[in-house]
Amino acid sequence: MQEIPSEILGEILSRLPAESLLRIRCVCKAWRRTIDDPVFTKLHLRRQLLGVQDSSNGVGQLILRGDLDNQFYSLPMESLNSDGAEIVKASFVKTSPLQTHSTAKPPVGSCNGVVLISQSKGIKFLWNPLTREFHRLPPLKLSKKTRGLYHSVSGLGYDSVADDYKVVRIVQVFDPRDKSF
Repeated sequence: MQEIPSEILGEILSRLPAESLLRIRCVCKAWRRTIDDPVFTKLHLRRQLLGVQDSSNGVGQLILRGDLDNQFYSLPMESLNSDGAEIVKASFVKTSPLQTHSTAKPPVGSCNGVVLISQSKGIKFLWNPLTREFHRLPPLKLSKKTRGLYHSVSGLGYDSVADDYKVVRIVQVFDPRDKSF
């Protein structure tokens, strides 16, 4: 039996649902290589999102949910590309945070199948339910000078210009002396 050219195989496989791709990765090495290729992943995602996203300007909205008030907020993705933004690059690990942390809250948000999960004590994870991969995010670092209470909102979005996912946490700190945020 002749092997299907990789370009044609990629076109065919890119039209399948993600769940099917996960199941057929083990058919042969060529299929696994194709499915795991980052170029194929982007092609598949584009096909799945076709018509859902406004691609005219490449800018989307980031949806945020407050840790304390559970209210949802939206923020234009273009506002994240400022000089003060700290970007953390991370790799995924295949362990479940639920094995080590028993009190999960509802998901904070999701984007392109990746889910942002918040757990007790502000611990946050990125989770890909399809591949079952989790990544624990670095903890929120507040200055030692910070006094009083703080309120934060978190969200997950995809920046098509940078071709990267972004987790954003916006924090308001209440100063009891000044009685202000």
